[in-house]
Amino acid sequence: MSRLAVPLLLSLALLVSCAPTDESKQDLGQGWRFSTAAQGKTETLFEAVTLPITIGFNGDGWITASARFTLDKPVLALSETWVTVSKVDFPFEARVNGVLLYRHGVLPPGQPFVQSSSPALFFVPTTLWKPQENELELRIWKKGGSLRFPEPVRIVGPQEADFQRGVVVFLNTTLFLMFFGINLLGGVYFLMLWAGRPKELDQLWFALSTLLIGAYFLSLGSPISLLPGVLHFALLKACLGPSIAFLLLFLITHFRLLDLRWLKIAIVVVYLPFSVLVALSTSMTELAERFTFSMLPLELGILFAMGLMVAALIQRRPQAPIIAAGIVIGVAFGSHDVYYQIVGLIPVAWLQGVGFFALEASMFLSLALHSNRMYKNLEASTRELQAHQEKLALTNAAFARFVPRELLSFLGKDSVMDVNLGDQVQKTMTILFSDIRNFTKMTEDLTPRESFNLLNSYLAIMGPVIRDHDGIVDKYIGDAIMALFPQSPLAAVHAAIDMRRSLEEYNKGRIRAGYHPLDMGVGIHTGPLMLGTIGEHQRMDGTVISDAVNTASRIEGLTKVMRVPIIISQATLSSDPHLAEKVPHRYLGILKVRGKTNGLALYEVLDSEDPATAAKVAHKDLFEAAVRSIEGKDEASGAGLFRAYRRLVPGDKSLDFFDARALL
Repeated sequence: MSRLAVPLLLSLALLVSCAPTDESKQDLGQGWRFSTAAQGKTETLFEAVTLPITIGFNGDGWITASARFTLDKPVLALSETWVTVSKVDFPFEARVNGVLLYRHGVLPPGQPFVQSSSPALFFVPTTLWKPQENELELRIWKKGGSLRFPEPVRIVGPQEADFQRGVVVFLNTTLFLMFFGINLLGGVYFLMLWAGRPKELDQLWFALSTLLIGAYFLSLGSPISLLPGVLHFALLKACLGPSIAFLLLFLITHFRLLDLRWLKIAIVVVYLPFSVLVALSTSMTELAERFTFSMLPLELGILFAMGLMVAALIQRRPQAPIIAAGIVIGVAFGSHDVYYQIVGLIPVAWLQGVGFFALEASMFLSLALHSNRMYKNLEASTRELQAHQEKLALTNAAFARFVPRELLSFLGKDSVMDVNLGDQVQKTMTILFSDIRNFTKMTEDLTPRESFNLLNSYLAIMGPVIRDHDGIVDKYIGDAIMALFPQSPLAAVHAAIDMRRSLEEYNKGRIRAGYHPLDMGVGIHTGPLMLGTIGEHQRMDGTVISDAVNTASRIEGLTKVMRVPIIISQATLSSDPHLAEKVPHRYLGILKVRGKTNGLALYEVLDSEDPATAAKVAHKDLFEAAVRSIEGKDEASGAGLFRAYRRLVPGDKSLDFFDARALL
């Protein structure tokens, strides 16, 4: 509350400090004569009228109000003299002793009336005053049924004039323009916030209330008219009712008190007719009367708002004390203006703007604290979400070591958490199987720890080679590796060649360390397969099932028998037209594999960097002719061709296999 009270106390201190000291002045409150002129004749309407007064007439037209008086000696002795007619709601021309000195507003005929937002105050040269009788004449354009003089006409000195032109104009005009600008910016700001978060209806109600109150402030402080005549003031003053309605909707929504749809509709329905009534005013007099009448729902709204705030305070709703303080200040200053409005007087300064601004400042602060709390909660939730995401990323990364990411992609899953038992998809891929030869016998002389260390060091070399060729390590089966190549059979063959080359480099280190070198065979086959999950709800595994997988495993087993490092099937060779051109290979014949009724056409892949490859490629035709002779049951010719081939390529280890076949 202290934050809101400081600027208000400063404003009151400014008002008091700037008030004029005891300076001579003279009230011209008695003896006024009202007359009208028609067809060159002057008709007296009222005589001996005392101001302030509201006086009634019939119809529109020119009225002359005049007063004859003698200046008091202290006033006559002033260095400057000014006439103040207060802030009246009609245009007029002022003459002193027959001299035109001042125009207030825009006078007809021919132009619509524009009310001046400043007090009617004009300078009178001291030389114009007469020592005896003087006359002040106000030629008024009257529209409507009455004229209202809220205060007596006064003759004042320079200090009072400065006070009227400075402090009073500031408090009644400039300050309201400042309030209008602040409300406009605040209303647009919260309207944009609501547009980003449509569910935050309290921000919408506050934005609409702020914009409408800003429009009402413009009617009090605008130096120009945006619309012709009374319409400018009528429409702007009509905004006060809806602004109070939206203010009540804000309090209901913000504190979630009596948040009933029918009540919200009733609030709008109550204020709307009063607003329309004010907006349809045809004269300033009628506008003043209707606006005074509209104070009734305004006071009821204030009482309802105070009731809501009491309930919010009792229930200890967040920010309730802040808005309660704003309402107390707003009611205090607003009641001041309501009193003057009802009794028909104009105060030195209208304080409703300060009161409304204090109320809006409290609501603005409440929304700011509410948004700040929301942002803090959002930041905490964001940090928590980020922590969960990081944890989930680490979990996914950990699971990826057991379940290939590509398997999730094939199954159309973003996370391992999304995988369900039985998820499956059919693909055509190339399957690679590799196996360390005689590994079981080798581990007989090793401890379990040494066996694990050997496997991990070996697999650490082979896994990256497979991935470098866009392969997927599906699983490690002891010393065997099963890998999938979804894109290209050629990539699988290149991976097999590089695995053999990496093994040679790995063996150099083993030999230097005093260990036996390792050897391995690689079998490759291409065909349809099913990827998916098998098992049961408490334990499942991602796997690949198909005849092609079994065939690739059987082909790898033949590398031991035929004593060749890499064997591929006809299906792999023919599935990529570039494979036969880019990779040296030779035909091994149609061989039976376990689990297959018909034999498979198999090929040995040759490494172009192997020293023995040049001789094998040079005599490839002789070797393949020998193979085909044996396939055709012409063992004698086959044996002769193999003997000729052995003389040319004596180091080819596969000849032992074919010699045995030739002898069968």
